[in-house]
Amino acid sequence: MALDALADIASPSAPLTPDATAGFVRREHRAHDADEQAALLDTLDQRYEQLSAGRYSGGLLEISFDGVEIFRERIDQSVQQRGVGREVYWTFATAVELSAPAWWDGGFIEAETVICFEPRREFELRTPRVAECVGFSVADERLQRHLATSGAGDAKANLRGCSVVTRNRARQDPLRAVLAEAIDMATRFPVLFEQPAPRALLVDSVLQRLAESLESEAIPTQRVDASRQNHVAHRSRDYIYARVGEPFSIAELCEAVGCSRRTLQYAFESVFGLNPLSYIRAVRLNGARRDLKASDRPTSVQETAARWGFWHLPRFAGAYSRMFGELPSATLRQARGAAGES
Repeated sequence: MALDALADIASPSAPLTPDATAGFVRREHRAHDADEQAALLDTLDQRYEQLSAGRYSGGLLEISFDGVEIFRERIDQSVQQRGVGREVYWTFATAVELSAPAWWDGGFIEAETVICFEPRREFELRTPRVAECVGFSVADERLQRHLATSGAGDAKANLRGCSVVTRNRARQDPLRAVLAEAIDMATRFPVLFEQPAPRALLVDSVLQRLAESLESEAIPTQRVDASRQNHVAHRSRDYIYARVGEPFSIAELCEAVGCSRRTLQYAFESVFGLNPLSYIRAVRLNGARRDLKASDRPTSVQETAARWGFWHLPRFAGAYSRMFGELPSATLRQARGAAGES
């Protein structure tokens, strides 16, 4: 049943009787920080690092019912997203808007791509400065039951181990449209989803569009060592995270990874969209911000800057302000104020 047909159910000629057992919930969140954004979608266990400079702005609009979540997410800064799909849940997403190609699981993807977050599998995504997507999360049992009975050929087999469902716009468009329409209908006619029948029809429509996208289209996961650039970038990232509070030079990083400066530069610009020094600074600034926001422990801007390897306090404050749109003292003051109110 098409979603435009669901609108007829909400017309005065077809009144709805509220169902006391309905589990429909609609939530809208605003995020002013990359960590806030990372925590919004609870079917993914993830962490965001802000990579581009500027005040963060993002948000998530979600509807959830009967073990299914449909969402629309917007991010207005480039972020690196790392994490793992939570056990039991599959999550699928596709772009509504990308200001440039995104980096997903070892390669660049365009806006027409549908990506897959498999349960218990690690993922890495780098968004451009502006990224808006729609997606949904569904329990494994429900998804597999639908695929087994949908008549979608090898869709069930194709799903396992895939990170890209399709790169074909003709296959992506129907799925993106039904997700966008679902969000719109939930905003305009929330009473629709108080009934089990429209909810079931919506889920069936979403899963059928997914099955049609999967058929003969799923692309196997690209492993991080599939290319020299991926290998160098990810080994370097691990080295940086292990020593993020310690002084080390680019020469030492190259020696540890076993590559030249030029190879390191190309790898970082390709995988992370930043040169090595800018990436290291962004990681340290994000870490300092988390410490300043942690109101459960005493700290100061100077102590935090030193802990994350910034020896020049005015330069730290300037870099922090450019990255997050506020001074570190303002972040600390807000955290202390929030702690005092609780």
